[in-house]
Amino acid sequence: MTTTPLASTNIKQKTEQLYIVAGGLCGAPDGEFALQRDTFIAKKIPDSQIHLIATNNPWQAEKTYNYYVSEQDYTTVYNQDNGIVYLCLHNNANFRNDTEPGESRVSLEAPSHTTGRQTYSDGYTWLPLWKVDFTEYEYVTSTEIPVPDLSTEADYNTLAEKYEPLCGTGTGVTAFGCCCLYFKENSIDEITGEVYSAGDVTNEVIFSDCFECQKMADALNRDVLFLSGITAGGITSSHPLENPLCPATKTIQTLQQQLQADVYNLIPGSSKEYQLELLNNHNETGLMVVNIDLSSLTDTQRTITQDNPYLTVSDVSGTGGVVQLKTNPIGLNSHYVYGVQLVTEGSGYGNLPILSGVNSTLINAINLFVYPENFYDNPELFTPVIKRKIETYLEESEISAAVHQTSIPKIAIMADAKLLSNGALPNYTKNDSTVFDLQTKVVAKRGAESIPAAPINPAFNHTATLGTLQTNNDTGYQYYTSALRNDNLVAIDGSVTLLNGNQAKGYYVDISDSPYSVSASNILTIGGITHAIDSITRPTLDVTTAKFYNFNSIASNPIVIKQTSDQTSKNRWYFNIDLAVTT
Repeated sequence: MTTTPLASTNIKQKTEQLYIVAGGLCGAPDGEFALQRDTFIAKKIPDSQIHLIATNNPWQAEKTYNYYVSEQDYTTVYNQDNGIVYLCLHNNANFRNDTEPGESRVSLEAPSHTTGRQTYSDGYTWLPLWKVDFTEYEYVTSTEIPVPDLSTEADYNTLAEKYEPLCGTGTGVTAFGCCCLYFKENSIDEITGEVYSAGDVTNEVIFSDCFECQKMADALNRDVLFLSGITAGGITSSHPLENPLCPATKTIQTLQQQLQADVYNLIPGSSKEYQLELLNNHNETGLMVVNIDLSSLTDTQRTITQDNPYLTVSDVSGTGGVVQLKTNPIGLNSHYVYGVQLVTEGSGYGNLPILSGVNSTLINAINLFVYPENFYDNPELFTPVIKRKIETYLEESEISAAVHQTSIPKIAIMADAKLLSNGALPNYTKNDSTVFDLQTKVVAKRGAESIPAAPINPAFNHTATLGTLQTNNDTGYQYYTSALRNDNLVAIDGSVTLLNGNQAKGYYVDISDSPYSVSASNILTIGGITHAIDSITRPTLDVTTAKFYNFNSIASNPIVIKQTSDQTSKNRWYFNIDLAVTT
């Protein structure tokens, strides 16, 4: 007998901080940005504009679907009528892995039930896994399907709201104290071999502000408790549960408990409401499926004295599971085994249950599978995400406010840009859409002087022309479509003429190997004329350490659609980008 517990694999939800980046005016190839010569901006992509996509396998009649063999060898199908994804437990009513001569195993009846396993008239047994959320039906195609986000984290408009459940309101967010972290799932320390159960306190002794405590818990995937005012103490052992400053254990809420607590806010027909129904009707510690392979057994080995015997399922903690052999009578006290079935799932089967009750040859032909831990918590367990579908946009006003430049011939997706100030990842609300200027900006006042066409700066020995003068409809500023630039000095604004007639000059400057450095001089020379530096503004994000994906040329790529709104009369660029998921 082969008994297989499915691994509780928490496939990582892709949690990179993603930005749409636009710009690239220096003529560098489409597959790169020249950090010291390009001008470009970034806009944080809100979570609501990112959709997780898996491969779709729509159910079709007269097609044979493979039964469940292992967590690497299985079949799921999608029923487009009810939006539910099903796992094929078996394609034969007798749960035979071997086939009889002339036997057909085509599927004739689409799975349509909503909870638990069910065997249909064609012999197929199906188990529903999850449901497409009604807000994402537009992303269902013959080859792709959106995977629901079952996160129960509340939406928040400010970061202070994010920390309120742990810290309270007001000054509680910055209160100082002891940060207690707890394992969310069973774990083994890779160095000491210590075993931790879900809810055990970790051995770190951390003193921090309350909001920093929540940030650490998020980064380490830990549950958390904050003890305000406790600012001293320590531990003397690395053994679990020996952190005297924190309670030894904490109850870790399951997804079912989290959804149940929020049941009155769940939208009818949503994927979360359906998942709660599955969880409420599921015994996660039961037996999942049983099958048998009789191909190598002789008739003698398949003949037993019992009629349809029930087998004993033994396990240290599991009870109630019932497996039955299917037999036909062939003589007095002689019964011929032709299949097997799972009568009841039972519960508590956390280890490897053992079957007994007939000869060992038959027992060894049976495969028994138990449910993985948290089976319904992660839709990606059997429908792994293959890409993120990003649907976002940039408005002309967002672009011009940052760089006074509406020519954006190149775009890309940027991930996990760190703060230039401290090298840490920024904190965002779930639907933050902040626009960032990604260059150092120097503004030099020069009164009403004429605009030099060339050279930019004799010291650099480069020349450039300005291009066509344009007027920004949102601000009234005037600017030039072609920027002054060379390897060291980037003057993106050309000239900005304010409505009151005063003029100012804006520059993005790089005069060292770093795209963010600028000489702290109070004089800038342009065309032999000196100008007083009014301000130097460096970017918030450090793009030199970020990852870039999916470079595209806007001019030639159909993923970008420029539209003018009838209501606002503002130009908007829409981006529809598929970002492949890599492991």
